[in-house]
Amino acid sequence: MKVGEAIYSILSNDATVSGVVGTKIFPVVATEKSSVPYIVYNLISETPTNTKGDGASFSLAATRSPLDNDRVQVSCFTDTYVGAVDLTFAIRGAMDRGTYTSGTLEVENIIYLDTVDDYEKKADDKGVFAKHSDYTFRIRNVSLI
Repeated sequence: MKVGEAIYSILSNDATVSGVVGTKIFPVVATEKSSVPYIVYNLISETPTNTKGDGASFSLAATRSPLDNDRVQVSCFTDTYVGAVDLTFAIRGAMDRGTYTSGTLEVENIIYLDTVDDYEKKADDKGVFAKHSDYTFRIRNVSLI
């Protein structure tokens, strides 16, 4: 999940977000001993943008789509609802309409889609408030061009 590189870099380098969670930004699942607040991101889907290729040849490389649209869910977990709202707002501020480039990964744009609330009750009866936000990343795979 190359998009994870972009997500981690954008969020960990944002002063507001990292001021709240530090480096507690995880792919798929947080480490077992993580205390709130923290962020988890998941790739929901990756869809290629089908093209006719470059028109000059029929080789696999010439017809492979260099553009993907990745739908990603970024979830934040805190001990208060207001904390979840504030962290979600900070994450959106860092990512929405943003770009990212590093090596062969080029994120042309990031678009915020939606957010839902959640609450996870823990064994100790102390729950965790969560907000799950979906984004679309338009990615140009430079290595495929």
